[in-house]
Amino acid sequence: MIEQAQESLKQKGVGNTSIVSELEIQNYLAQETGKDRLFKMFTRDHIGKSSSEFAFTYQVTLQAAGLTFLMMSFLAGRQAKQEFIDRNRATVFKTRFQAFRRLNDQIFLFSMKEGMKWAMRVSLFSLSFMGISQSIAVYRNKSSPWEYAIASGTTIGALKANMGLRGFVVATGFGLVIGTFMGVVVLGAMKALNETQEQRHYWEIQKELEKEKYYESRGKLEAVTGL
Repeated sequence: MIEQAQESLKQKGVGNTSIVSELEIQNYLAQETGKDRLFKMFTRDHIGKSSSEFAFTYQVTLQAAGLTFLMMSFLAGRQAKQEFIDRNRATVFKTRFQAFRRLNDQIFLFSMKEGMKWAMRVSLFSLSFMGISQSIAVYRNKSSPWEYAIASGTTIGALKANMGLRGFVVATGFGLVIGTFMGVVVLGAMKALNETQEQRHYWEIQKELEKEKYYESRGKLEAVTGL
């Protein structure tokens, strides 16, 4: 009885749970709006998973902050060591242990301070840059150099806003130039890897529709078989 029901459903197309036509995907893409995609980017799904764009932004920001902290802490430690030696050439310490203790304390404190300071700066820049560029790409559902130019110009301009109007304009212009160059390079890499915003979103919608079809067909199968 169960086998007959399953065979009947398969003949009606219910069993083809993973087949989604090109027309279905294009119809879905035609109906959604930029606001829909942007809202989905900043919300979690039914199992609490963040969107791929949000996860990517978070990952890049965290990695940039961590790498900056390690690099700047190392450089600051070397600087602190040299400054301590130069400043205490004529200093006589009671013991060799005291000298090493003060040296290590200065290296540790200065390296942590500089590492955290630069990590915070880079993380803020990375979060703003990635957040703006990803939001524009998601809203337009298109990869181009322009979202990187806008993100870079906006972020660098905002960071230099305390330098007055002239400084803000110069920084924004510099950011636009750097962002455009970076966008061209990144876009070329994404096209070479077939990882543009359009393609990634297409695959996500395809997987989403496949899941919907699977659960829908499974529900129909369970209703017929009584499982």
